[in-house]
Amino acid sequence: MLDRVARGRLKYLIIQYSANDYDEKRYFAGNSNQMNISSAEKYEEVRRFHKDNTRYYPGKHILSLIKIIRSPDISISGPLASPYEPYEIDAFLRVLQHSYPDLRHFKIIVFEANPYAANDRPFLENLQKQIKNPSYSDHIRNMIVLDLGKELNAGKYLTLDDHMNADGHRLIAERITAVIQTLEKSVDETTSALTPGKGIMMTSRDQAFLSSR
Repeated sequence: MLDRVARGRLKYLIIQYSANDYDEKRYFAGNSNQMNISSAEKYEEVRRFHKDNTRYYPGKHILSLIKIIRSPDISISGPLASPYEPYEIDAFLRVLQHSYPDLRHFKIIVFEANPYAANDRPFLENLQKQIKNPSYSDHIRNMIVLDLGKELNAGKYLTLDDHMNADGHRLIAERITAVIQTLEKSVDETTSALTPGKGIMMTSRDQAFLSSR
């Protein structure tokens, strides 16, 4: 989709990763770095199935609840994080390196948000370690890994739905805004320090910021 929009002034690419992204990224990596587009017939089949399942009729939700309760496989428990897959980060980075358009000119910010606040996963921690490998290009090694796992708790999600509520969306927006503001301020200060006749000056905050990249 990114290749369909004007990118002349695009500076940041913000990626929300979810554990259920893994299967399609693994398919992309194992299919010569491309996704096969479904046929029109397959699309129509899925569309009809979705329409039939979302169509409302009186008593629909009561009948659905009865079926769930009577199911021998029913298991009521708290949300569990999807298991971390060993190849998960490789597949994710493969998409970033080989997808179109070229992402090398954008600053990538990635965070993880999963259904039902099931965000206790080591994906971001391991991603932060792996991107330090010098074999990766600059846009991979310099991406910002934003860990919101502890903040995106159950209170940031709807009660009877697996999506975030307004507080969850607000939290993400605030954290991403803070990251971008820090990056923009660092660029402004660096540009000012490089003004002819001023020499190069770097504050302790700049040093801490750059050393963390």
